[in-house]
Amino acid sequence: MNKKFVVNNHEYVFDGNNLELYLVKDGVKNTDEKSCSSIFKKEPGKLYKLVFNVANLCNLNCKYCYASGGNYNRENNVMSFEQADKILEKVFKKYSKLETVYFFGGEPLLNFKLIKYLVEKIEKHYNGSRIDFRTVTNGMFLTPKRIDFMNDHNFKLYVSLDGPKQIHEYLRGAGTFDLIMDNLKYLKNKDFASKTEILCTYTRYHQEHITLEDLEVFFKKLGFRYSIHGVDTNDESLKLIEDGITYEESEKNFIDISMDRIINDSMNVGTSYYLTSVINALLFHNKQDYFCKELVNDYSNVFDYNGDEYSCIRFLGTHGKNDKEIKEKNVKSADVCKKCWCRYLCNLCLADIIMGINDYPFDGDDCSIKSLYEYALQKIVDLMEKNPSKLNLLVNNYIDNFIK
Repeated sequence: MNKKFVVNNHEYVFDGNNLELYLVKDGVKNTDEKSCSSIFKKEPGKLYKLVFNVANLCNLNCKYCYASGGNYNRENNVMSFEQADKILEKVFKKYSKLETVYFFGGEPLLNFKLIKYLVEKIEKHYNGSRIDFRTVTNGMFLTPKRIDFMNDHNFKLYVSLDGPKQIHEYLRGAGTFDLIMDNLKYLKNKDFASKTEILCTYTRYHQEHITLEDLEVFFKKLGFRYSIHGVDTNDESLKLIEDGITYEESEKNFIDISMDRIINDSMNVGTSYYLTSVINALLFHNKQDYFCKELVNDYSNVFDYNGDEYSCIRFLGTHGKNDKEIKEKNVKSADVCKKCWCRYLCNLCLADIIMGINDYPFDGDDCSIKSLYEYALQKIVDLMEKNPSKLNLLVNNYIDNFIK
């Protein structure tokens, strides 16, 4: 399963099995390095992603919330210390290594005492290991004491902020903006800016009240890395106004923008997953046998406030850890996939498919996203051939600041 690219009469071949890119001379692969066959295999005894839904409630009622006000259409509740201990006992018994721990909600900082308890117990058990802790917050409860704790315990922080005061407070509630801005100032003073990312949910209200350029200027002035994501909502008044171009045209444009952001080490770290899938394949040779690796048992464990297990936070209350539908739909078994040169680098959000938001991108022998992976690879080949110094920038900046 190879794909050929030609630039300046030089032939490059992407090997779809080894996920490597070669320059071909006189019909022979030309590489100074030994062919890499380091195909991704789960490290025995290691859990890559552990998620705690510590607070199944929220103090805000954002207009576009996909989690139904933070409780996913269920009861408002928090994870208890007793339930947390049961989960830790299970995790400690099964996994000798742990990579990343997420604290999720609702608004997770409503249950900060439990977060602190979990961090200290996990660090004590995996003594000597550097655990990557992360949490997403609306920023309302970022007290100095909590910020100091997270700063001392290798946290990465994602703070929701939707833009200037008028826009943010229309979407997320009156009285929220100034408090969040004060908390961001403290984060910056504590040298926590490099470990903080601002998340903006972009809506029709943005389109009608601020240009995208002015929105980016606003975030750049804050001094934090940020990303702007299109809203996913059933509220017709907030759905984005379509610009009339096709999905393929839009995504190719986003690949171009993403290349520039990485090369220039932009504060805006929003990037095309078609491009990042290609970069990850070339850098790490990690074969993607499934549409979503996180839904394969024992890669990711999500624990609900009541101890129920899931593979993704999107499935809370609907599809459990061993759900048959997830297993059946996550396999690249269609004929179009089996014959595809980009089979092992392709990724899809299976939650969107199962929940009816999107369909599979293929029908019969045709796949609508294959051309986007080809376009992203062509951009990489062009840099290899025409501007190696920019390729080095792309790789180094991606590793330093754009890997999620």
